[in-house]
Amino acid sequence: MVVVIIWRWLLGTSGGIVNYLLVTLGLTSAPVGFFGTANGAFTSLTLINSWRWFPLMAVILLAGMQSIPDELYEAAAVDGASPLQRFRHVTFPGLRAVLFVLGLVGTLWSVNVFDVIWLLTKGGPSSGTTTAPVFIYDTAFTSYRLSRAAAASVVMGLILLVFAALFIRFMSPPADED
Repeated sequence: MVVVIIWRWLLGTSGGIVNYLLVTLGLTSAPVGFFGTANGAFTSLTLINSWRWFPLMAVILLAGMQSIPDELYEAAAVDGASPLQRFRHVTFPGLRAVLFVLGLVGTLWSVNVFDVIWLLTKGGPSSGTTTAPVFIYDTAFTSYRLSRAAAASVVMGLILLVFAALFIRFMSPPADED
């Protein structure tokens, strides 16, 4: 709820800080309706959700980077590796497991975003921000079609299960050979 209040305040058409800055700096002649069109609303919701989860993902990546032994970087530097080569051959392989988990969990969480979308747009305008969770909620509690919503939930669960299985099958990092 706090995320929604902050972003409504920032992106509001009348009195929003972002619109005030855009008009004051002369970047636009009139306030921008960030939630006025389907594309604008979808883009705004994508940025809001990215902003919301960025700190957690950054902390997890930082923890993964700190788990890479300094000796690997020192050995690469002694071998004459450039910073880009050290990233490519030391950092990136050291983060494969962390990136795998973030990719899987982040995608599953992104598909299941409901609260921000419902509170800001309720799936509109013109159903431009209607995602599966919004559709299921709307079907169950607005249209009172509980069986249809239950069926949609099962289908969504199966799709996510297939995605997770395929992601694990094709993207999982190779097992360490000790």
